[in-house]
Amino acid sequence: MFSKLLDERNITCYSLAKRSGVSYTAINELYRGERDIGECSFKNVVSIASALELSLDEILKESSHRETIPESFAKYFWDADICELDLLKHKYYIIPRLLEYGGYEGFSFVWNSYTYEEIKEVAVKSRNFGDKTAYSLMNHFKLKESQMAHFARRSGEWR
Repeated sequence: MFSKLLDERNITCYSLAKRSGVSYTAINELYRGERDIGECSFKNVVSIASALELSLDEILKESSHRETIPESFAKYFWDADICELDLLKHKYYIIPRLLEYGGYEGFSFVWNSYTYEEIKEVAVKSRNFGDKTAYSLMNHFKLKESQMAHFARRSGEWR
């Protein structure tokens, strides 16, 4: 996903190499997905983060967004082919499912794979949480029931 970082900022590999002082070859390998930023030296990661005006946490998290779900989570996606799921495109499906059924491993995967803002966005807009999970997210993000789709009255809902 390093390519996404550059593409979103309209930055070429060449210009990032010039700004950061990291070799063009290394930047290009990151861009093409041939190398992960975690394989770079700390000095190079700091230089790249600085050139992109990102914190170390942001660049590591953004560049390490996995595009697939680990095979061990297949049991939580009984109604889908996990090979077809993309973490970013299907976050409204993946985050609630893993927080509901994935236990500590699912919880940990969600918080390590998504940004705080992405999880909050799903918490606000999704109706796919159970009440306990929805209340936990509401408390964590300091939201009100009225701000979360989960608590919106559905027509014909019994109370």
